[in-house]
This record gives sequence, C-alpha cells and structure tokens, in this order.
Amino acid sequence: MVKWRDSFSVGIAEVDREHMELINIFNEIHQLKQDRLRLDKFDGIIEILGRLSDYTVRHFETEETIMQRYNYPEYAQHKKEHEDFMAQVNNIDVSQIDFEQDSYLRGIMDYVGNWLCDHILDSDRRMGDYVCAVK
Repeated sequence: MVKWRDSFSVGIAEVDREHMELINIFNEIHQLKQDRLRLDKFDGIIEILGRLSDYTVRHFETEETIMQRYNYPEYAQHKKEHEDFMAQVNNIDVSQIDFEQDSYLRGIMDYVGNWLCDHILDSDRRMGDYVCAVK
C-alpha cells in the first residue's frame, strides 16, 4: 500500500492529481492481492490492468504536453521511460494469470510500485523543477 506524501509532489497540480490516481490504482492491485475471500481474481486483475493502461496513457500525454510546452530539455529521455513502461504493461502475458494469481499480482505490484515511486521521485521531479523554474 502506498500513501500519497507531499514528497511525491512535483509542483504541477495536474500532474500531482494524476499521480494520486495512479497510486490509487496501484493500491487497488494491493487490495485485490490481500483479498483472501476472493479465490478467483482473474477478472479483477484484467479490469485493473485495463484501467492502469488506459489511465497511464492519458497521464503520459499530460506530462508530454507539458514538457513540450516548456521545451523541457530531457523530453526525449522522459518520453522513452514512458514508452518502456507502457511496453512492459502491454506485454503482460494474461494467459499466465490463472496459474498463480497472488504471485502474479505480487510481480505486477513490485514492478508498478517501484516504477511509479522511482519515476515520480526522479524523472518527474526534475521535470517539475524545470517547469516551475521557467513558468
């Protein structure tokens, strides 16, 4: 479970709101994994992955529009990080979900949680600092 902290703020309200929603989606993955009463989590996993993918695409569009608007010098590298994340999410082999659902959810949680925290605290923070400095 990840709780929003002020240290996650990048100084751009719209981006921070979207990061909060991504953290909420991550927490739904965590809650689904912890749900011991739900034996078959396949449909829940598919639904959350779909929402994660859809919301992440919109969020990355927001960030990339902001970076272009302010001529962010690290735009190409930042966009590549977004593309790499989406490739990873889109290449999840859903045919493997049924075999070990909790293990599968743990793998998704580890990847998404680590990526979100690392990306927000590093790449997005640098972008936010730059944008706030040139506004």
